Amino acid sequence: MNTKQITLALLAAATAGALSSAYADDNSNVVIYGYVRAGVEMLNGNANSDWGFATANGAAAHNDKVATNNVSGRAEINFKGTENLGNGLASVWQVQNEFTPTGSGTVDDEHTYRAGYFASDDSFVGLKSASMGELRLGRGTGNFEDGKYENSVIVGPDQVQGWFGDAEGLNMVRYDLPTFGGVNSSLQYATEENKTRTYNGTQHVSVNASYDVGSWGISAAYCSTSNAMVTDGTQAAVQASGQTTAFAWASNQGATGTLGQAHLTAMVKPTDSVQLVVELQHNTLAGDSQNQGAVYAYYTLGATQLGLQGGVQTYGGDKPANLDSGKFVDAFLHYNFSKKTMGYIEVLDSKNGAAGEGSRVMSTIGLSTNF
Repeated sequence: MNTKQITLALLAAATAGALSSAYADDNSNVVIYGYVRAGVEMLNGNANSDWGFATANGAAAHNDKVATNNVSGRAEINFKGTENLGNGLASVWQVQNEFTPTGSGTVDDEHTYRAGYFASDDSFVGLKSASMGELRLGRGTGNFEDGKYENSVIVGPDQVQGWFGDAEGLNMVRYDLPTFGGVNSSLQYATEENKTRTYNGTQHVSVNASYDVGSWGISAAYCSTSNAMVTDGTQAAVQASGQTTAFAWASNQGATGTLGQAHLTAMVKPTDSVQLVVELQHNTLAGDSQNQGAVYAYYTLGATQLGLQGGVQTYGGDKPANLDSGKFVDAFLHYNFSKKTMGYIEVLDSKNGAAGEGSRVMSTIGLSTNF
C-alpha cells in the first residue's frame, strides 16, 4: 500500500470517527488530533548532497552538489483515549500515524524516512493511576526528552541535524513513576528486531527524571544500548551487516560495543517573553566519544516568536582523521495566525566537520495547522 492510499484511508477513518463521535457515549474519551504542515524548502549544493530527497530507502541521497528547491511537508493523524476502570485505575492507549502530505515519497521535510504504515510512531496500550504511575507497552519515541525545550519546526538540531537522541523506542516497555513533588521520572526498555545468528540484537535501557515549574525546568536522562555496531554510517553498510544501529562518528568500523548516552537539557524564563535553553549530550562507543552542545534563545511578542540557536559537536578518542568539530547556527520567525495555525520562516547554516566540506545552508518557509 503506497503513501497516498494510506493517507486516504487515515482521512476516511478520521472522518468516520468525527461523525460517530456525536453519537458516542460521553465516557468513551476518544480524541482525534494531529497536524499538517508544508512549505517551500531551499537547499544549497552541500545541503542537497547530505539531505537531498533522491532516496530509494530513506538513506542519505548524497546527490550532486547542486542547489535545489522542494515543496515538502509532514503530517500526523493520531488517536488516543482512556477508560475509567474504577478505584482510580484507568486504561490508556494511543496510536500515532505519520505521513508526507505533499506526495514527495516516504521522506518528509525533516529528510526522515517514513515507513507509511498504521501506528508508525508513538503507539501503545497501558494502565495508569495517580498512586501507581503508568505502565505502557508498544512502540514509543523514548523517554530521553531531547529537544524538550527546542522550538524550531524543521531546521533545529533535533530535526535535520540529528545531533541529539539515538535512543530507540521500538518494542517498548515503559514505566512512569507517580509524580512526586513535581518530579517526573521513568524507566524504559526497548529492543530492536534485528537479531540474527551472528548478531545478538540491540537492547536499550533508559532512565529519565525531570522537573518543571513553568519559569524554569530541567530534564536528565541516560541510555545504554548493548551490541551497537560501528559502521561508516551509510545505509548500504547497515544493510550489508544486517544491523539497524549504526554510528558514523565512531572509527572502529565493524566493531560492536555498548553505546552510552547521557543527556541534559535545562530552561529558564527570566521574563514571560524571553526563554533561554541549554542542551548537552555525551556519547561513548568502542573507544570513541562525542560531545554535543547547543544554546537556544527565544523572544515572544504577541503572536510573533523570534528564535536564535547555535551549537557545536566535538569528537574524542580514536575518531576518523578527517573528522573535525561540527557546528551550526539557525534562526527562525514564527507567526501565530490563531491558536492552531502558524506561519514559519527558518534558516540553518551548518558544517558537519568533514575535511574540505563547506557550509550546508537550508531555508524553509511554510504553514502549519493543528487539529
